[in-house]
Amino acid sequence: MKRDSTVFVLSGVHNSLTHTKELLTCIDKQSYSNVQTVIVDDGSTDGTSIFISKNYPQVTVISGDGSLWWTGCLAKGIDHILPQAHMGDYILTVNDDCTFDEKLVKTLVTESVANDRAIVGSLAIDSRNRKSIIDAGVRLDWIRGKVVALGPKLVNDLPKTKTVRDDIDTVTTKGTLYPAEVFNNLGNFDVLHLPHYLSDYEFGCRAKRAGWKLLLSFQARVYNDTQRTGIGDNSRLRLSMLNMSRLFFWRKSKLNIADQFWFIWLCCPLRFRFRNYLIVSDRFIRHLLGLM
Repeated sequence: MKRDSTVFVLSGVHNSLTHTKELLTCIDKQSYSNVQTVIVDDGSTDGTSIFISKNYPQVTVISGDGSLWWTGCLAKGIDHILPQAHMGDYILTVNDDCTFDEKLVKTLVTESVANDRAIVGSLAIDSRNRKSIIDAGVRLDWIRGKVVALGPKLVNDLPKTKTVRDDIDTVTTKGTLYPAEVFNNLGNFDVLHLPHYLSDYEFGCRAKRAGWKLLLSFQARVYNDTQRTGIGDNSRLRLSMLNMSRLFFWRKSKLNIADQFWFIWLCCPLRFRFRNYLIVSDRFIRHLLGLM
């Protein structure tokens, strides 16, 4: 009898035990029969590892020293998973502040198999307002230097006859299923250049350039706690010099300049690269002048 592909569910955590408990509950309830969970605990001091070992002894916990950030957690987990993964297996990345129903893994695997082992991302919905869509896929507009969020914005406006979209340029790691061989072929997430944000987008771009099909499933849904997201989503707030420093240089800021410059270098077509560097620089200068 042919076995179901193993799905290794991978997440990184740091002092977020309440969310980790909710994540593990969701994983434990999956209807898919062959799931193994790997949690990278990056130096938590809130008893995360003790809780997992006591209540979920089947879960593999890998310890970090608190310096891994998100990309480092994923990379460390993937390095652990790949030697034991077989042909046909998958790795499902999911943030620890996401919850989902019992059909998530099965839905993602079914969609991937139906599309020649495509990489399949999930629809991300606001956990505090379950009518509001956070992420229904993105396109990268290199001419204007923008990440264009694709619609719809509301769950009720999702298409009735379409289960996936295939017009995306990249994926996040909020509930994305990767065939294990993707990492054997392309390498790991880029810890060196993108230690926290944008490593998921970079890897998705890398996979698409290499010929992997990227899909976003409207039926696979994760509910994300947006209030735990790093700063940068509301950059229109009036900035003090300290706040501007955090906005553009803090590791947990989505507008971190170093991350943006590296992302452009790694993903932007050469003919648009200088233009995008100018756009990022102009954005920074405008904020700086606003403080003077």
